[in-house]
Amino acid sequence: MKKQTKWWLSLVAVAVIGGGAWGLQHHQDQQTITVGSLGGDVETWQQIAKSPVTKQAGLKIKVKSFTNPVQLNDATAHGEIDVNAFQSWAYLENYNHEHPKKQLAALGTTYLEPMGLYSDKYQQLKALPDGAQIAIPNNPANTARALALLQAAGLIKLKATFTSTSGTNQIAANPHHFKFLEIDDTTGPRVLKSTDAW
Repeated sequence: MKKQTKWWLSLVAVAVIGGGAWGLQHHQDQQTITVGSLGGDVETWQQIAKSPVTKQAGLKIKVKSFTNPVQLNDATAHGEIDVNAFQSWAYLENYNHEHPKKQLAALGTTYLEPMGLYSDKYQQLKALPDGAQIAIPNNPANTARALALLQAAGLIKLKATFTSTSGTNQIAANPHHFKFLEIDDTTGPRVLKSTDAW
């Protein structure tokens, strides 16, 4: 089995700072704050919940794990959890636009995990062949981040009208004729064997 290659590239244009989202129905007199998160971030928040600094601040944090980002935002909007921390500003804005009756507000910022380009087949970025199939996330905010990453790598060129929630229709030039497969970004790593890159 080939060692998986991971290319890290800096994203400046649309890599907005990750935000914690707070349901507008929250009651501030609660003694325990329930934080919802996804994937590996759950372990991060569990460590935060146990940390001496958290205890010294008088905070009691309960962490709840989710596998679907929309369900996590829905749970926050319905008051099932108090706050969540997993999304970019663009993702939050898109969620609020698509769910006018489930509005969330950003409390503050945390961190934004870097987005990378991965391949099980190719060891160098320049080895990607013309017509390669590249999997990208199918939610608007992360689709845009992925496209901006590909532009930063010099693989595609985006239109001047490209925004933080734009899709593949905003690609101005695709000289290598890459084929983009939009997938659920929580299943991304599993498609590496059937695509050229993710």
